[in-house]
Amino acid sequence: MTLEGVRPKLVASASTKTFACDDAEVQQGEVAKPGRRWVRAAWIVGLAAFAGVWAFGFWYDTHRPKPEPLDATSMRAANADCQAAISSLSAIPPVGAAPTVENRATRDRDENAVFTALVTRLRRIHPTDRDGADALAGFTADWQHLTTARERYVTALLAGPGRPKLYIPVDPTGAPVTIRMGEYARIHELNDCTPDSLQGEVVEGPRAYPRVP
Repeated sequence: MTLEGVRPKLVASASTKTFACDDAEVQQGEVAKPGRRWVRAAWIVGLAAFAGVWAFGFWYDTHRPKPEPLDATSMRAANADCQAAISSLSAIPPVGAAPTVENRATRDRDENAVFTALVTRLRRIHPTDRDGADALAGFTADWQHLTTARERYVTALLAGPGRPKLYIPVDPTGAPVTIRMGEYARIHELNDCTPDSLQGEVVEGPRAYPRVP
């Protein structure tokens, strides 16, 4: 009686629990499978996207427009012209602690004369590549436009009585031309020809020129 009455119940109970546990494991496994598939799919999509971005970057790097070539002779000539301009600008006496309008205008005019001479020298450089020649001509024209803007500033300064502003010319996008001037100079290793190096945008206060050979 004991064996028939008690032991089977214990076995049946254990069996039922085991079955319930097995069923839960099966159900959990069935629920987990879609999750694992989703993770795999996400990895595949991510890898595909990465490969696409990498492929586009490679294609763009090989097909993007190259900078206009500037031959070594032209580059050396332009750098020499800009270094000579920096030397001339550095030699202009600074205005005093309390400069008059005439003092300031005189210094600006002297600097403008240096920029005008620089434009003349740059125009004498003839790069061997046609695109390179056009690009240098555009860079030189931007220097001319900046110099003209500085001359207008001097005129407004002398007209008084207020403090005028220097209006930098802009390109077709509305950005100051000095941005593309700096980019052109850096791309072609004309570091002494940037508006920053020559202080082309400075008409008031102290100037800071780089050292040149």
